Amino acid sequence: MADDTETKNDNGLSRRSILATTVAAAATPVLAASPPKPIAPYKASCVQVRTVPVVSGGTFDPAALKENVDGHIAAINKGAGEIGARLYVFPGSSLQSGAGGTVENANQAAITIPGPETDRIGKVAQATKSYVALQPTEKIAAFPGRNFLSTVVIGPSGDVLVNYRKHYDFGTKTCPRDILDQWLAKFGPDSLFPVADTEIGRIGCTVAMDINWPEMIRSLAFNGAEIVVNPMGFPLAAPDRGYTVRDPESYPIDLRSMVRRVRAYENLVYILSANNGPSGTRPPAKVLPSEIVDYRGRALVTGPDVSDERFVTAEIDIEALRKARTTPEHLNGLAQVQVEIHRHGYNKARFARMNAFAKTPIKNVDEQKVALFQAEIDDLVRRGVLKAPAV
Repeated sequence: MADDTETKNDNGLSRRSILATTVAAAATPVLAASPPKPIAPYKASCVQVRTVPVVSGGTFDPAALKENVDGHIAAINKGAGEIGARLYVFPGSSLQSGAGGTVENANQAAITIPGPETDRIGKVAQATKSYVALQPTEKIAAFPGRNFLSTVVIGPSGDVLVNYRKHYDFGTKTCPRDILDQWLAKFGPDSLFPVADTEIGRIGCTVAMDINWPEMIRSLAFNGAEIVVNPMGFPLAAPDRGYTVRDPESYPIDLRSMVRRVRAYENLVYILSANNGPSGTRPPAKVLPSEIVDYRGRALVTGPDVSDERFVTAEIDIEALRKARTTPEHLNGLAQVQVEIHRHGYNKARFARMNAFAKTPIKNVDEQKVALFQAEIDDLVRRGVLKAPAV
């Protein structure tokens, strides 16, 4: 057969040159007309802020709520002047400290989002060109008589960019699962694991113990989260509470610290966990340290185990994270997730019940812990999923 690769066409191009150009084009990724601007490394800070209880003698005190908002604003301004962080993460319930004792107290202290409190914090976020994550107790007009534990991110525009409502753990709050059908009808499935695409990366939210469930952080990663903020309010666990293990050198390690490092490692996300500052006039207490963990599961900074006022600050490098996520290597576990082989198991699994409090709001923790979760555990034992102890 004759070799016509050197025969030129009307434009003076040989077949060999056309083939070479075509192969090169096929092997070269198509570049966007205007490639995205790289995100320069920046500082982020977990802020242990002083708060005052908003419930006194069983009565909600609006002045105390205002004082806590004032404290958050002062802390952001201080951080802007002394640290220059672009992201500030506040602890769990720092706006409404002490309001979680009863459903009635929590409902009284709950705020609307957006509302006056987030608007005030939004103005300082706008003035300092910063992102602010905080975890208020929220009331939603569509669901009267209920309160939700929410984590919001407020951007430099002053707007609430994302609002996540807590899914897991016991308490007097309502979770989306408790009213799932109504929730989905009102907000849709995208509201369950929302992620904000921002100039400093994609931010997802959790509340405290949420991080103990691998599905929680994985679902945020599925939606593109690169940073997960984790406001919390954890005391330092006593050794006999089952929260600590010992390494080969008998150094006690808190399991809750281990968990957040694993979640960061397995999902290639940054996790920023902010814990409580001091409350009222009481002296600082022992708490689980605030910490910033990188996408390899390495603690970039760990605060002391004390609830004093401080900024726990580290550098966030989103471009490095994105390179790790788009590099085929053993450490890139996220890219290797095999959804299809796990789907069948999740589809047939029946664990926590949905819509259990659709008609009547939760009244107390025991109602949820005993009446609901014990019944679910009993059902799992009956179906042979769990094996009860012999005694």
